Amino acid sequence: MLDVYLQVMKEIELAEDIRLMIVKAKAFPHGVVPAYQELERAISKPAGRSFYGISRGAEDGGILYWAGVRPIGDEERRLRLEQFTVRRGTYISETLTNWRGREHVLGETFKKLYSDPRVDPLGSCVEWYQDNGDVICMVRIIPS
Repeated sequence: MLDVYLQVMKEIELAEDIRLMIVKAKAFPHGVVPAYQELERAISKPAGRSFYGISRGAEDGGILYWAGVRPIGDEERRLRLEQFTVRRGTYISETLTNWRGREHVLGETFKKLYSDPRVDPLGSCVEWYQDNGDVICMVRIIPS
């Protein structure tokens, strides 16, 4: 069995906002894959695009989750999907490799990131899926 490899927690600076079209998962965690499938069916040319996962706590103690992708061309206007903006700023992050089949490590990683006292309490957890299969888990921190 392959281990999940982490890069050491580091800061990432997003110089500009990232606008996303998103599809809300009907439930967490079981509705996550169907949300990505719905998003992929809606967009043109899903291959080679960066996908994102956005999550945050719900008032009932559960987790709200959205699958997201950056729009291309007129998709934003044409598809009329819900919108979300990953705000520019500084994020603390960890990069996970070999995580497939052990998705629980995503939650463990976000718990670790959220233990940092600089975390923006109004922010969301952001998963940024890379072309090589890695995922960057990141949370925005409040500027000092």
